[in-house]
Amino acid sequence: MDQNGFSFRQYWKEHHLAILAVVFAAIGALYAFLPYHFPLKPAASEKTAKPENKEETNKTVNVSNNQNVTPSPKDTANKIIAEIEAVPPLQREDMAKAYVGIPVDWDMYFVYGTPDDKNKFRLMFSPTTRRTGIYVKCSVSKESNAHLLRITENTKLHVHGTIASIESGSIYLKDAKVSQIATQ
Repeated sequence: MDQNGFSFRQYWKEHHLAILAVVFAAIGALYAFLPYHFPLKPAASEKTAKPENKEETNKTVNVSNNQNVTPSPKDTANKIIAEIEAVPPLQREDMAKAYVGIPVDWDMYFVYGTPDDKNKFRLMFSPTTRRTGIYVKCSVSKESNAHLLRITENTKLHVHGTIASIESGSIYLKDAKVSQIATQ
């Protein structure tokens, strides 16, 4: 007991269940919050190997309404995102994974770019000049893409690469190449 007559033991004895309930509720909220905002990336050893034959690249995904969807290199960024968003939320990750490894050749509009510390440009493109929330993102070498320093926003460019991942309306490409479209 302190000078004011407060006893922690007595307080704990009377309110320990309420205190524990608050502590466990806070831990539960934190547990629910962290994975959503800070997802764990798989370790390099857990990443899937590249398919050895082309038949494995064409994956068919069965979505909830029993329709099969087969990703194709001819699919546009808009179509890919629309197909992923058309399935129930808990099936979207599997649907997005079906597109990983698909090569793409798209004409896109330049939105944003920034140099990084690895001698690369990180670039963001949109399928239209309007910002629709669908973006294609990639990194390219600064050395072989010096021409990009003069590119202005909404310039139409040709983007070639392989889908590495799809998350929240953005398609990430690996092994990307960006070139200017010849004007007629």
